[in-house]
Amino acid sequence: MGRGAKPGKAKGEGKRPIVRGARKSNGSRVHDLEKRLAEALEREAAALRRDAVAHEKQAATAEILRVISSSPTDVQPVFDAIVRAAVRLCHAVQSNVQLFDGQLMHYGAQHNIAPAAMEAVHQLYPMPPNRNQTASRAVLDRAVIHVPDVLDDPEYLRELAVKGGWRSVLSVPMLGKGHPIGAIAITRMEPGPFPDNEIELLKTFADQARRAGRHRHRERPPVHGVAREEPGARGGA
Repeated sequence: MGRGAKPGKAKGEGKRPIVRGARKSNGSRVHDLEKRLAEALEREAAALRRDAVAHEKQAATAEILRVISSSPTDVQPVFDAIVRAAVRLCHAVQSNVQLFDGQLMHYGAQHNIAPAAMEAVHQLYPMPPNRNQTASRAVLDRAVIHVPDVLDDPEYLRELAVKGGWRSVLSVPMLGKGHPIGAIAITRMEPGPFPDNEIELLKTFADQARRAGRHRHRERPPVHGVAREEPGARGGA
């Protein structure tokens, strides 16, 4: 090697190694953080929704109890308040309270029923409890009756469902000292099961209706005068 010649660098010497995994690792950590943040936000949103539902439920319950205390001898305002709250809080198309006098089922109140369904109700009620209506089944079985799709139920009266425009039905009995005095029912236009929280909520409404109806369950409430219609309403018994 001549004087002044600089020693050559070995091939590849002086070049920093490319660390490909570091950038990928950083990207993965960012992705994980974004995922955790999204999950935390969703949990917070779900908690807020639960709080809102709980608050609305408490407000509705308080209103019904207020009506009960202010109408000790007139149960109609109580039934009206209950069916309105049931439609709103259970996301139903309609709700009705039916009373059982020991022999016949009578309409006590309903909310959002369609005229065609109301006409059918006038023709059917009062009637002995039977298997073609879920409120009657709830009285006969003294149990919650849950039909996700009435078109799949061979016992259900499809004609009334078609006129009312519903597919799923939930009915809860009103029991006084173990004896049925009526039932509350809600319906939806779409087939499918009702969630557990709405089933429990309807049980609460059934208990409130029982308190109001225990002094009246042997009377024969008329069907007329209790209909509550809204534009485009589709519902019935």
